[in-house]
Amino acid sequence: NGKPVKGIGYDSFDEVFHIETIVLPDTIEYISDEGFKDISNLVSINLPFGLKTIGACAFEGCESLKEIKIPDSVTEIKDYAFSSCINLNKVNISEFSDLKTISNGVFDDCQNLKEIFIPKGVTFIGEDVFLRCKSLEKITVSEDSNKYSSVDGVLYNKNKDTIIKYPAAKKDLEYHLLDTVKTVTTNSLGELTVLEKLYLNEGIETIQHSIIFNSESIKELYIPKGIKNMGPYSFNSANFEEIIYYCEEVSKPAQWHDYWISVYASIVWDYKNTDEVAAIYKALPGTHVPTVK
Repeated sequence: NGKPVKGIGYDSFDEVFHIETIVLPDTIEYISDEGFKDISNLVSINLPFGLKTIGACAFEGCESLKEIKIPDSVTEIKDYAFSSCINLNKVNISEFSDLKTISNGVFDDCQNLKEIFIPKGVTFIGEDVFLRCKSLEKITVSEDSNKYSSVDGVLYNKNKDTIIKYPAAKKDLEYHLLDTVKTVTTNSLGELTVLEKLYLNEGIETIQHSIIFNSESIKELYIPKGIKNMGPYSFNSANFEEIIYYCEEVSKPAQWHDYWISVYASIVWDYKNTDEVAAIYKALPGTHVPTVK
């Protein structure tokens, strides 16, 4: 009809798998949900300046896509937009980006993504944005952000009293949470593949459920006194039988969830006042393990 194309419709490329390159016109303002979903051979696509919204699951399952540049004009990336782009290793977002919303699971299962930049205007980062990002080493946040911050590649809120995401493949073998942290969020320390020793800080008030979900590398985890709220399965992990949990408390506080950890976990209570050799032996799998009351 001679009118410019302004958007990509829902599931526009259904069952089209062979396309390797897509060139979009400069008139495109939105990509609808599932717009390019499961184009498994897609290697290259340009997202033009003027694009404002990337829909839910828009590029989900584009397994051959390795790099994407998010135009500065984009304000919202919806749920699971790039989920299961398993070879995506570079996402270009500039410091001048107008991006405000990164919704749930946007980069879920981007197994080769190594780093990401969060521009200053982002005011919402959803749940599980970096779930199954097993190669992620660094999250950087604009220093001008009023909502989020990063310290040594770890994502926190602006006040640094909540940890949001420790990158799964960050190279450190040992990590101490910032002294300012009061809340440890679900999966914020999940799926770790390198970190071996984790020290939670004094002053933590709340630990949500499943904070080390599917972590494989942790061997020692240190838990301070004074935690007021402990969620269910907070410390269950893929290798929980290989972890020794060192707790400052003498026994499980009443306010902790009854199932904060598996009854088969290796726990050293009151570890600062316990002989280290005896404590470790006591906590080894296959020997006497203190049960969770």
